[in-house]
Amino acid sequence: MSTPTLPPEILTELRSQNPFARPPVVKAQNIWGESFADVTSLNAHASEAVFDTLNKLATATSSLEKVSSLVITAERGVGKSHLIRRIRKHLQASQGAVFVYASADEYGDLDLINCGVLRSLANSLEKTWSEGVSQWQTVAAAMVARVLGNSKPKVSGLTPAELVNCFDQLVENNLTKGKDMVNELARSLGKLHPGSDLYILRAILWTLSEERGWLAVKWLAGEALETQDAADLRLPPNQRTEKEREAYAFATLAKIISLLGEYRQVVVCFDEMDNIVENRYGYSTAMVILDLVKRLFDSIQQSETGQGILIVTLILPDTWQAIYQYDRIKLGDGHTVR
Repeated sequence: MSTPTLPPEILTELRSQNPFARPPVVKAQNIWGESFADVTSLNAHASEAVFDTLNKLATATSSLEKVSSLVITAERGVGKSHLIRRIRKHLQASQGAVFVYASADEYGDLDLINCGVLRSLANSLEKTWSEGVSQWQTVAAAMVARVLGNSKPKVSGLTPAELVNCFDQLVENNLTKGKDMVNELARSLGKLHPGSDLYILRAILWTLSEERGWLAVKWLAGEALETQDAADLRLPPNQRTEKEREAYAFATLAKIISLLGEYRQVVVCFDEMDNIVENRYGYSTAMVILDLVKRLFDSIQQSETGQGILIVTLILPDTWQAIYQYDRIKLGDGHTVR
Protein backbone atom coordinates (compact mmCIF):
# COMPACT_ATOMS: atom_id res chain seq x y z
CA MET A 1 0.00 0.00 0.00
CA SER A 2 1.42 3.38 -1.01
CA THR A 3 1.90 6.13 1.58
CA PRO A 4 -0.45 9.11 1.10
CA THR A 5 1.31 12.26 -0.03
CA LEU A 6 0.38 15.58 1.54
CA PRO A 7 0.13 18.72 -0.59
CA PRO A 8 3.46 20.63 -0.73
CA GLU A 9 2.11 23.72 1.07
CA ILE A 10 0.95 21.61 4.01
CA LEU A 11 4.32 19.86 4.23
CA THR A 12 6.05 23.23 4.20
CA GLU A 13 3.93 24.49 7.11
CA LEU A 14 4.47 21.28 9.09
CA ARG A 15 8.23 21.60 8.69
CA SER A 16 8.27 25.27 9.71
CA GLN A 17 5.78 25.06 12.59
CA ASN A 18 4.91 22.13 14.82
CA PRO A 19 1.12 22.19 15.33
CA PHE A 20 1.36 19.62 18.14
CA ALA A 21 3.36 22.07 20.28
CA ARG A 22 0.22 24.17 20.80
CA PRO A 23 -3.04 23.50 22.65
CA PRO A 24 -5.70 21.83 20.45
CA VAL A 25 -8.28 24.54 21.23
CA VAL A 26 -8.35 27.83 19.32
CA LYS A 27 -9.15 30.77 21.58
CA ALA A 28 -10.36 34.29 20.85
CA GLN A 29 -6.84 35.73 21.04
CA ASN A 30 -5.78 33.36 18.26
CA ILE A 31 -8.41 34.88 15.97
CA TRP A 32 -6.80 38.28 16.37
CA GLY A 33 -3.18 37.15 16.58
CA GLU A 34 -0.63 35.56 14.28
CA SER A 35 -0.06 32.44 16.36
CA PHE A 36 -0.75 29.76 13.78
CA ALA A 37 -0.30 29.15 10.09
CA ASP A 38 -3.05 29.26 7.49
CA VAL A 39 -3.03 26.80 4.61
CA THR A 40 -5.36 28.67 2.29
CA SER A 41 -6.27 25.63 0.21
CA LEU A 42 -8.02 24.11 3.25
CA ASN A 43 -11.69 25.14 3.48
CA ALA A 44 -11.06 27.50 0.57
CA HIS A 45 -14.63 27.06 -0.70
CA ALA A 46 -15.97 28.46 2.60
CA SER A 47 -13.77 31.55 2.67
CA GLU A 48 -14.46 32.18 -1.02
CA ALA A 49 -18.19 32.03 -0.29
CA VAL A 50 -17.71 34.78 2.29
CA PHE A 51 -15.63 36.96 -0.03
CA ASP A 52 -18.01 36.42 -2.96
CA THR A 53 -20.94 37.48 -0.78
CA LEU A 54 -19.07 40.62 0.27
CA ASN A 55 -18.44 41.48 -3.38
CA LYS A 56 -22.16 41.13 -4.12
CA LEU A 57 -23.02 43.38 -1.18
CA ALA A 58 -20.57 46.02 -2.39
CA THR A 59 -22.09 46.14 -5.87
CA ALA A 60 -25.75 45.83 -4.85
CA THR A 61 -27.83 48.85 -5.88
CA SER A 62 -30.80 48.24 -3.59
CA SER A 63 -30.62 48.91 0.16
CA LEU A 64 -32.55 45.66 0.68
CA GLU A 65 -29.68 43.73 -0.89
CA LYS A 66 -27.02 45.31 1.33
CA VAL A 67 -27.56 42.93 4.25
CA SER A 68 -26.94 39.19 4.08
CA SER A 69 -26.10 36.18 6.21
CA LEU A 70 -24.20 32.98 5.77
CA VAL A 71 -24.32 29.74 7.75
CA ILE A 72 -21.17 27.60 7.62
CA THR A 73 -21.57 24.05 8.89
CA ALA A 74 -18.57 21.92 9.82
CA GLU A 75 -17.63 19.17 12.24
CA ARG A 76 -15.35 19.77 15.22
CA GLY A 77 -11.66 20.09 14.49
CA VAL A 78 -11.82 20.82 10.76
CA GLY A 79 -10.74 24.45 11.02
CA LYS A 80 -13.78 26.67 11.66
CA SER A 81 -11.85 29.08 13.87
CA HIS A 82 -8.87 29.03 11.47
CA LEU A 83 -11.32 30.04 8.75
CA ILE A 84 -12.54 32.99 10.83
CA ARG A 85 -8.96 34.14 11.34
CA ARG A 86 -8.40 33.95 7.57
CA ILE A 87 -11.47 36.14 7.02
CA ARG A 88 -10.22 38.62 9.62
CA LYS A 89 -6.78 38.85 7.99
CA HIS A 90 -8.30 39.35 4.54
CA LEU A 91 -10.56 42.16 5.77
CA GLN A 92 -7.74 43.82 7.68
CA ALA A 93 -5.50 43.76 4.61
CA SER A 94 -8.23 45.27 2.44
CA GLN A 95 -8.75 48.15 4.91
CA GLY A 96 -12.30 48.50 3.61
CA ALA A 97 -14.14 46.58 6.30
CA VAL A 98 -14.57 46.08 10.03
CA PHE A 99 -14.65 42.70 11.72
CA VAL A 100 -16.58 41.58 14.80
CA TYR A 101 -15.84 38.26 16.51
CA ALA A 102 -18.57 36.94 18.81
CA SER A 103 -17.56 33.78 20.67
CA ALA A 104 -20.40 32.05 22.49
CA ASP A 105 -17.89 30.84 25.08
CA GLU A 106 -17.90 34.40 26.44
CA TYR A 107 -21.64 34.40 27.19
CA GLY A 108 -22.15 32.73 30.53
CA ASP A 109 -25.70 34.05 30.96
CA LEU A 110 -27.74 33.49 27.82
CA ASP A 111 -30.59 35.53 29.29
CA LEU A 112 -28.30 38.54 28.74
CA ILE A 113 -27.24 37.60 25.21
CA ASN A 114 -27.89 41.09 23.80
CA CYS A 115 -25.54 42.64 26.37
CA GLY A 116 -22.95 39.96 25.67
CA VAL A 117 -22.90 40.47 21.92
CA LEU A 118 -22.82 44.26 22.34
CA ARG A 119 -19.69 43.82 24.47
CA SER A 120 -18.19 41.58 21.77
CA LEU A 121 -18.83 44.28 19.19
CA ALA A 122 -17.29 47.03 21.33
CA ASN A 123 -14.26 44.91 22.22
CA SER A 124 -13.71 43.74 18.63
CA LEU A 125 -13.77 47.27 17.29
CA GLU A 126 -11.26 48.31 19.93
CA LYS A 127 -8.69 45.98 18.33
CA THR A 128 -5.88 47.67 16.41
CA TRP A 129 -6.66 47.54 12.69
CA SER A 130 -4.34 49.66 10.55
CA GLU A 131 -1.87 52.51 11.10
CA GLY A 132 -1.86 51.62 14.78
CA VAL A 133 -5.45 52.79 15.32
CA SER A 134 -8.52 50.82 16.34
CA GLN A 135 -11.47 49.86 14.17
CA TRP A 136 -13.59 52.38 16.10
CA GLN A 137 -11.10 55.11 15.25
CA THR A 138 -10.94 54.11 11.60
CA VAL A 139 -14.72 54.48 11.26
CA ALA A 140 -14.80 57.68 13.34
CA ALA A 141 -12.13 59.25 11.11
CA ALA A 142 -14.19 58.33 8.03
CA MET A 143 -17.20 60.03 9.63
CA VAL A 144 -15.22 63.21 10.26
CA ALA A 145 -13.89 63.20 6.70
CA ARG A 146 -17.37 62.80 5.25
CA VAL A 147 -19.06 65.48 7.32
CA LEU A 148 -16.31 68.07 6.86
CA GLY A 149 -15.68 67.30 3.21
CA ASN A 150 -14.09 70.22 1.42
CA SER A 151 -15.08 72.76 4.08
CA LYS A 152 -12.09 71.98 6.31
CA PRO A 153 -9.57 70.08 4.18
CA LYS A 154 -6.81 70.36 6.79
CA VAL A 155 -8.86 68.16 9.13
CA SER A 156 -10.84 66.00 6.68
CA GLY A 157 -7.62 65.12 4.85
CA LEU A 158 -5.88 63.73 7.93
CA THR A 159 -5.22 60.01 8.17
CA PRO A 160 -6.92 58.22 11.09
CA ALA A 161 -3.62 58.09 12.99
CA GLU A 162 -3.00 61.81 12.41
CA LEU A 163 -6.52 62.68 13.54
CA VAL A 164 -6.14 60.63 16.73
CA ASN A 165 -2.88 62.44 17.53
CA CYS A 166 -4.48 65.87 17.33
CA PHE A 167 -8.12 65.21 18.25
CA ASP A 168 -7.92 66.22 21.92
CA GLN A 169 -6.14 69.42 21.00
CA LEU A 170 -8.77 70.24 18.38
CA VAL A 171 -11.49 69.72 21.00
CA GLU A 172 -9.73 72.03 23.45
CA ASN A 173 -9.08 74.70 20.81
CA ASN A 174 -12.79 74.75 19.93
CA LEU A 175 -13.80 74.92 23.59
CA THR A 176 -11.76 78.09 24.04
CA LYS A 177 -13.89 79.57 21.25
CA GLY A 178 -17.09 78.47 22.97
CA LYS A 179 -17.69 75.60 20.52
CA ASP A 180 -18.42 71.95 21.24
CA MET A 181 -16.68 70.33 18.27
CA VAL A 182 -17.91 66.80 19.00
CA ASN A 183 -21.50 68.00 19.36
CA GLU A 184 -21.35 69.94 16.09
CA LEU A 185 -19.88 66.97 14.24
CA ALA A 186 -22.50 64.62 15.71
CA ARG A 187 -25.37 66.91 14.70
CA SER A 188 -24.00 67.23 11.17
CA LEU A 189 -23.70 63.44 10.97
CA GLY A 190 -27.26 63.14 12.24
CA LYS A 191 -28.42 65.11 9.21
CA LEU A 192 -26.54 62.73 6.93
CA HIS A 193 -28.08 59.72 8.68
CA PRO A 194 -31.70 60.54 9.57
CA GLY A 195 -32.98 58.41 12.42
CA SER A 196 -29.52 57.75 13.82
CA ASP A 197 -28.85 58.07 17.55
CA LEU A 198 -26.93 61.27 18.33
CA TYR A 199 -25.49 59.74 21.49
CA ILE A 200 -24.05 56.83 19.52
CA LEU A 201 -22.59 59.27 17.01
CA ARG A 202 -21.02 61.30 19.83
CA ALA A 203 -19.57 58.20 21.45
CA ILE A 204 -18.02 56.92 18.20
CA LEU A 205 -16.45 60.32 17.58
CA TRP A 206 -15.05 60.34 21.12
CA THR A 207 -13.15 57.10 20.39
CA LEU A 208 -10.70 59.35 18.53
CA SER A 209 -9.65 60.85 21.87
CA GLU A 210 -6.48 59.46 23.42
CA GLU A 211 -7.65 60.79 26.79
CA ARG A 212 -11.32 59.83 26.82
CA GLY A 213 -11.61 57.21 24.08
CA TRP A 214 -11.64 54.31 26.54
CA LEU A 215 -14.67 55.84 28.26
CA ALA A 216 -16.47 56.10 24.94
CA VAL A 217 -15.80 52.42 24.19
CA LYS A 218 -17.03 51.50 27.64
CA TRP A 219 -20.25 53.44 26.99
CA LEU A 220 -20.67 51.83 23.55
CA ALA A 221 -20.35 48.42 25.24
CA GLY A 222 -23.41 49.32 27.34
CA GLU A 223 -21.50 49.76 30.59
CA ALA A 224 -22.33 52.47 33.12
CA LEU A 225 -20.15 55.58 33.40
CA GLU A 226 -19.44 57.68 36.45
CA THR A 227 -21.67 60.75 36.52
CA GLN A 228 -18.80 63.16 35.89
CA ASP A 229 -17.34 61.09 33.04
CA ALA A 230 -20.76 60.92 31.37
CA ALA A 231 -21.16 64.68 31.78
CA ASP A 232 -17.72 65.34 30.24
CA LEU A 233 -18.68 63.32 27.16
CA ARG A 234 -22.26 64.61 27.21
CA LEU A 235 -23.54 61.03 27.18
CA PRO A 236 -26.20 59.33 29.34
CA PRO A 237 -24.51 57.45 32.22
CA ASN A 238 -26.11 54.10 31.20
CA GLN A 239 -27.26 53.48 34.76
CA ARG A 240 -30.08 51.01 34.11
CA THR A 241 -31.49 47.87 35.61
CA GLU A 242 -30.36 44.53 34.20
CA LYS A 243 -33.64 44.10 32.32
CA GLU A 244 -33.44 47.62 30.89
CA ARG A 245 -29.82 47.08 29.81
CA GLU A 246 -30.72 43.88 27.95
CA ALA A 247 -33.55 45.56 26.03
CA TYR A 248 -31.44 48.63 25.29
CA ALA A 249 -28.47 46.53 24.18
CA PHE A 250 -30.25 44.98 21.22
CA ALA A 251 -31.47 48.35 19.89
CA THR A 252 -27.97 49.77 20.32
CA LEU A 253 -26.40 46.77 18.59
CA ALA A 254 -28.65 47.13 15.53
CA LYS A 255 -28.08 50.90 15.34
CA ILE A 256 -24.31 50.65 15.62
CA ILE A 257 -23.99 47.89 13.01
CA SER A 258 -26.27 49.81 10.65
CA LEU A 259 -24.18 52.96 11.07
CA LEU A 260 -20.86 51.14 10.65
CA GLY A 261 -22.11 49.69 7.38
CA GLU A 262 -22.50 53.15 5.90
CA TYR A 263 -18.71 53.64 6.12
CA ARG A 264 -17.17 50.17 5.95
CA GLN A 265 -18.30 46.69 5.09
CA VAL A 266 -19.19 44.88 8.32
CA VAL A 267 -18.61 41.18 8.96
CA VAL A 268 -19.92 39.69 12.21
CA CYS A 269 -18.79 36.11 12.95
CA PHE A 270 -20.53 33.95 15.56
CA ASP A 271 -18.41 31.04 16.73
CA GLU A 272 -18.13 28.35 19.47
CA MET A 273 -21.87 27.65 19.58
CA ASP A 274 -21.58 24.00 20.59
CA ASN A 275 -21.37 24.47 24.37
CA ILE A 276 -24.03 23.04 26.71
CA VAL A 277 -25.22 26.29 28.30
CA GLU A 278 -28.98 26.96 28.25
CA ASN A 279 -31.11 29.98 29.05
CA ARG A 280 -33.85 29.97 31.67
CA TYR A 281 -36.36 28.58 29.16
CA GLY A 282 -34.15 25.63 28.27
CA TYR A 283 -33.03 26.90 24.87
CA SER A 284 -29.48 26.01 23.86
CA THR A 285 -26.70 28.43 23.03
CA ALA A 286 -27.11 27.75 19.31
CA MET A 287 -30.85 28.41 19.40
CA VAL A 288 -30.46 31.64 21.38
CA ILE A 289 -27.77 33.01 19.06
CA LEU A 290 -29.57 31.98 15.88
CA ASP A 291 -32.64 33.80 17.16
CA LEU A 292 -30.48 36.86 17.80
CA VAL A 293 -29.03 36.64 14.28
CA LYS A 294 -32.51 36.54 12.77
CA ARG A 295 -33.63 39.54 14.84
CA LEU A 296 -30.50 41.44 13.85
CA PHE A 297 -31.01 40.62 10.18
CA ASP A 298 -34.55 41.97 10.41
CA SER A 299 -33.48 45.13 12.27
CA ILE A 300 -30.24 46.42 10.73
CA GLN A 301 -30.60 48.80 7.80
CA GLN A 302 -28.49 50.16 4.98
CA SER A 303 -28.92 53.01 2.56
CA GLU A 304 -28.40 52.50 -1.16
CA THR A 305 -24.86 53.82 -0.72
CA GLY A 306 -24.11 51.57 2.26
CA GLN A 307 -21.07 49.29 2.10
CA GLY A 308 -22.94 46.15 3.19
CA ILE A 309 -23.30 43.94 6.25
CA LEU A 310 -22.69 40.19 6.44
CA ILE A 311 -23.45 37.95 9.44
CA VAL A 312 -21.55 34.66 9.40
CA THR A 313 -22.59 31.85 11.74
CA LEU A 314 -20.42 28.76 12.22
CA ILE A 315 -22.23 25.71 13.58
CA LEU A 316 -22.07 21.92 13.77
CA PRO A 317 -24.07 20.21 10.98
CA ASP A 318 -26.22 18.15 13.35
CA THR A 319 -27.03 21.17 15.47
CA TRP A 320 -27.99 23.22 12.44
CA GLN A 321 -30.19 20.52 10.98
CA ALA A 322 -31.96 19.92 14.31
CA ILE A 323 -32.71 23.61 14.79
CA TYR A 324 -33.64 24.20 11.17
CA GLN A 325 -36.07 21.30 11.18
CA TYR A 326 -37.52 22.35 14.54
CA ASP A 327 -38.03 26.04 13.91
CA ARG A 328 -37.49 26.48 10.17
CA ILE A 329 -35.26 29.42 11.03
CA LYS A 330 -34.23 31.30 7.92
CA LEU A 331 -31.17 33.48 8.21
CA GLY A 332 -31.18 36.18 5.57
CA ASP A 333 -31.12 34.47 2.21
CA GLY A 334 -30.73 31.11 3.91
CA HIS A 335 -27.41 30.40 2.17
CA THR A 336 -25.57 27.50 3.81
CA VAL A 337 -21.99 26.35 3.18
CA ARG A 338 -20.86 22.86 4.26
